[in-house]
Amino acid sequence: YNKLSYNTKKIKYNKTINCLLAEDTPFFRKIITNYLEGFGFHVDTVKDGLHARNILDKHHENYDLIISDINMPRMDGFGLIKWIREDKRLTNKPVMALTSLKSDKDREAGIKAGFDAFEIKLDKDRLINRINELMNEYVIAEE
Repeated sequence: YNKLSYNTKKIKYNKTINCLLAEDTPFFRKIITNYLEGFGFHVDTVKDGLHARNILDKHHENYDLIISDINMPRMDGFGLIKWIREDKRLTNKPVMALTSLKSDKDREAGIKAGFDAFEIKLDKDRLINRINELMNEYVIAEE
């Protein structure tokens, strides 16, 4: 990772951030993708955790950030994060849960499961601010 620089209106990264988004709902998949692409991210999308696992198993080096919904068919976000945290190739990848689940109990369960951040869908400002924090945390850890 390169050092990240940013300004107050739009975050400016010194490289394109490649993101894998696991989201089963087409509406949210499109909204979140459009929003992240508007900030200069490259976003690949998958419909569930199992598909995300298969992509990451073969192409983990292509992604700087993984964002996952929690409630998905075939493999949910908790199953995905468990697999990610057990795979030594992925230990340096920031992983964010992006979900409709709002309770403190849900947030605690997500963080305990291994997510680096647990955010609510469609809170755009908080989402991009948290991504910026995560990417900076991982840049510092990598140096």
